[in-house]
Amino acid sequence: MRGRTQKQPVKAPLQSDEIIQNYLNAMEVRDLKLANSFISDNFHITCPGNKIFYSLEDFLTWGKVRYKKIANT
Repeated sequence: MRGRTQKQPVKAPLQSDEIIQNYLNAMEVRDLKLANSFISDNFHITCPGNKIFYSLEDFLTWGKVRYKKIANT
């Protein structure tokens, strides 16, 4: 209480490990709209064989033939 009025503390911002886990969870359930909200406009990912992807959709399409399931812990 300050100035004779009740104050509510602001909720703490998400920590980096929570942000990363939220992104990985979105990828695991294929919520691409949510997953894309975590990455920047100049996103790219480089995989073995020097395969470079500039979108999550292209990355997941490529991964379908390589992996049956990917889970994160």
